Amino acid sequence: GGVNSLVVWGPRESLEFYTPYPDVFLPYGYHDMETAKGNGFVGWVGYDGDPKDIPEGEWRAPTLVDDEGDVPADDAGDAPADGQVVRRIPESLMLNEEAAVLEEASQHGITVTHEDGVYTYLMTEDAHLSLLGAWKANLNTMLGNLLTSGDSGSVTAFTASDDFSAITLKVDSAKFSEDMVTMFTLALLSSSAPAYQALLSENDNPKAAILIVDAKTGNQLANMTAPDDFAS
Repeated sequence: GGVNSLVVWGPRESLEFYTPYPDVFLPYGYHDMETAKGNGFVGWVGYDGDPKDIPEGEWRAPTLVDDEGDVPADDAGDAPADGQVVRRIPESLMLNEEAAVLEEASQHGITVTHEDGVYTYLMTEDAHLSLLGAWKANLNTMLGNLLTSGDSGSVTAFTASDDFSAITLKVDSAKFSEDMVTMFTLALLSSSAPAYQALLSENDNPKAAILIVDAKTGNQLANMTAPDDFAS
């Protein structure tokens, strides 16, 4: 099919068409419905309700859809501009509250929206690299602190893949079960490691394999997948 229908992109991307109300709404840039129809306007898109109830200002500029209702990539309303990076991270993976997330993003010159349980980051490539560096440093600090947690600490060494999808802790098995600092850190890692992967690249289902190994014997004490095995 070809691109042949002018529609108005609404607040929800359901791609469902609705009969327009000519006396209430017109496509953006048109002053009468006949002219709009003559240019291919066929209906409102993206609002699952009565168009009369659409809050003022929620319509975006027109876009084109093909005759099967799909948005061509070049015309998609939410397509990033050249040099822009978009990443979507579930709020369940974020350690901070919304205000702190937005504040951190602003420090890197990044725009973040929070809708439907997902944080969407829109940023330049340089800002993306800057934020990745900050998150990676935090993760490495979190792991490094396990080695300096005092006499009660059980971790003797750790390794982590570059994207934190695989983390191994070598521990003193006699201390591990009572090591509350390490247990708390594992809970933090169960969210922050997958979150880093979602920031690094487009990943709808980020996971981290966390392996606990006896430092003396090499025996495996635990093999967990984050965030699944840490869900409350």
